[in-house]
Amino acid sequence: MILQNTKLKPRYATFAKIYHPINKGLVDTGLVLWFPGPNSFTGEDIIELQVHGSPAIIKCLLKGIVETNLARIAEPGEFTRRAFYNNKMDLAEVEGLRDLLNAETDIQRKQALAMSRGVQSKKINEWISRLSDATSVIDGHIEFGDTDDVTINMADINTTLTQIQNELTQAITTSAKGFTIKTGLNIALYGVTNVGKSSLLNALTSEDRAIVSDSPNTTRDLIQVRMDLNGYPVNLTDTAGFYNDPSHRIETEAMKKSIEILFDNNTAIHVLVISADIYLKYAMKYLSAKPAKILSEYVEDMFVSGLVRPENENFQSLFVKNTIVVITKLDLIKSEDKTHFNELLQEKNVIGTSIVNNYGVDKLFDCFNQQIKEIYYDFNPDDVQFNTIRTLEAVKKASQCIQDAILVADTAIDTKSHFMRATITHLSGILGKTCSSDMLDDIFENFCVGK
Repeated sequence: MILQNTKLKPRYATFAKIYHPINKGLVDTGLVLWFPGPNSFTGEDIIELQVHGSPAIIKCLLKGIVETNLARIAEPGEFTRRAFYNNKMDLAEVEGLRDLLNAETDIQRKQALAMSRGVQSKKINEWISRLSDATSVIDGHIEFGDTDDVTINMADINTTLTQIQNELTQAITTSAKGFTIKTGLNIALYGVTNVGKSSLLNALTSEDRAIVSDSPNTTRDLIQVRMDLNGYPVNLTDTAGFYNDPSHRIETEAMKKSIEILFDNNTAIHVLVISADIYLKYAMKYLSAKPAKILSEYVEDMFVSGLVRPENENFQSLFVKNTIVVITKLDLIKSEDKTHFNELLQEKNVIGTSIVNNYGVDKLFDCFNQQIKEIYYDFNPDDVQFNTIRTLEAVKKASQCIQDAILVADTAIDTKSHFMRATITHLSGILGKTCSSDMLDDIFENFCVGK
């Protein structure tokens, strides 16, 4: 017995002496909580021991409990798996709980909390219920259509299908931003070699904004840092420096990877880095040219096409992708040369910096935060969204099936019913009503042992 002469009241904390179940020796004192099923997390009887957390106490208790042959060490996610099997949670809520356990930022916490509390599941069950009702009407007409008691209004059914289709489309649209909340918004720094990108990256991550330390990517020339910017997760990548001299241009793996990142649809913001001395060089070369022309020539000399619209002299429409321009090393510019920067620095999303003088980094963070706010202006973490590949694929298939049902002629009610049932099947799969054991293993293996 772990406890001796101690009565436990369900769902109350009881202070007790805790004994070794084999040798009966006192191990520790602590709080004991009893949760009888089915009113427990797993739906089964659970006893929870809150003891002093030294490794010796934990090891002694676990070893003694296992030696009774009445219990074993749980597999990763086993408590949640049992909750799923006992209908305490559906699979969408399980994935929400997993994301909540892994949440790094506040917006991720809010997103995962909504999913774990059933916001997504409630809507899916509503869609299934409305589709089931409509399908029942069609099936009744198929079976009893020749009788006077059974009538069918296909206009009402098509209206229901169209409404659900619109809601599915909206959910898929919301999911695109929801997915980046989970994985992180991608921001890429790029420029020629020796413009101070690495120093800029170090300045951006020197405070408590970094979630993890810098980690080299596929090569040592490519660095990615995960950050928390006002509650939003960001993947900030320092790409390899490009050469602006064709005689020294080398196609390294880092270069290829950098180009891939810059043109990846998932990269939301580009940060073009140009040092003040290089900008001055181009400004002197193209006297009287507008900043758009100067920066266009700078980017074109990297021999990477498709980042700017070369003939465009309007600065705000120069860049193909959302771009922030950062001028580094302003401290190296002489007073008489600073006038060459005045027009550029007046443009929106242009930040002048000097890492040596600790100048401009805060303004860059303000610019990041403003851009992120604009990207997520209509995002609500409580909205129905699907932020895993599994669920997003399922809802897209459901959307296609319901679209097929809408397009089917009203006279082909057997076919219409078939597509409606297929929609229900795909939606039910999100909740785990139809899923393989391999899929469950993939989901639960990412949980910690204690959950």
